[in-house]
Amino acid sequence: MNDKEVSKHLKYFKVENFKRFGLFEMEDIGQFNLIVGDNNIGKTTILESLTFNENKIELLANLTFILMVRKLIEEPDYQNKFKNLDYINEFFINKLGNKKEIIYYYEYYGDHNLNLNCIKITSKEVSQLPPKEIEELNQKHPIFLDDVFKYVAIFNHNNNEQILPSDSLNFLMRNSDKYCPYIPINLGYDKHLTLLYSENIQNSKILKQELISDLKLMIPDITDIELTSSLIKNQINIAIRFENIDKLMPLSFLGEGAVKLFRILVEVIICKNNRIMIDEIDTGIYFDRFKDFWKILLNAAKRSNTQIFATTHNVECMNYFNAALKESPEFKQNSRIYTLQELPSKMIKSYKYNYNDFNYALENGHEIRGI
Repeated sequence: MNDKEVSKHLKYFKVENFKRFGLFEMEDIGQFNLIVGDNNIGKTTILESLTFNENKIELLANLTFILMVRKLIEEPDYQNKFKNLDYINEFFINKLGNKKEIIYYYEYYGDHNLNLNCIKITSKEVSQLPPKEIEELNQKHPIFLDDVFKYVAIFNHNNNEQILPSDSLNFLMRNSDKYCPYIPINLGYDKHLTLLYSENIQNSKILKQELISDLKLMIPDITDIELTSSLIKNQINIAIRFENIDKLMPLSFLGEGAVKLFRILVEVIICKNNRIMIDEIDTGIYFDRFKDFWKILLNAAKRSNTQIFATTHNVECMNYFNAALKESPEFKQNSRIYTLQELPSKMIKSYKYNYNDFNYALENGHEIRGI
């Protein structure tokens, strides 16, 4: 089976009742997607909604990761255990309607199913369940024996309904470091990046060399990447070795842009045949290096068959995206810009621009950021 046959690239996506979105959809999605719009229009919310997963544990782990990023729960939150469901209900479910469920509709490239795939997470208050249903749930899943939480999550995938058992929730809490394919704004060097590199790149000669080759386009003197405890006592760190410099240099010393590029490239590799969401991709990148940054990212994503969803508010980021595509025309067909606009009904609508559309708009000074 080749990469394209196992690819989880989206060609259509719709979500209902997620945070500020009563309904939001994206059509004709490409492999390289830049999402633009005014501040507070919902760009980050789109990326968060795209962390959905057909595996119910990984889906809740992804939502839990977002809660940690938002500092709404501690890491790890062992004391609260099942209360993560309470936080998920309060933070992610749209409060404007009467529905207590998040609904995802999606279709993959190469997926020839007649019906769209559908995932629902239904939130029910335990106190409002009929006594008979509570009794049945207690028999199947002994998680209703105390009042430590208010809500129960029901996971429904293509009409196959399951209530999450206690052992699954305990597994989720024991695995708070579980990977989520989402890079929030201002996420720099931390212990998780060291872990991601160590577990996924370090022991592969091929992947490590590909990473070094990519980094050379912006850091020409790099010769090697190492894990070392010699820089900070009792702590493993990622270090860079440079040509004509004897000592190792900590990755964290190379600046925000280099660290961000390193993280994105590592996570693109981890997301092989899948998708990754990158919030405010322009943050920390000097504009005079941005065209090279885009070319590196496009090539790395193509090599790993990774689908990119990234947000920005800056027209310079869009212009450099366009400039990189002009020099790498093989990526044009699979590149999109989606502009978000709020309608009078308060619904957020996405307007798709393929390469020819956004190239014309940018070259002629047309505003397509939705402001």
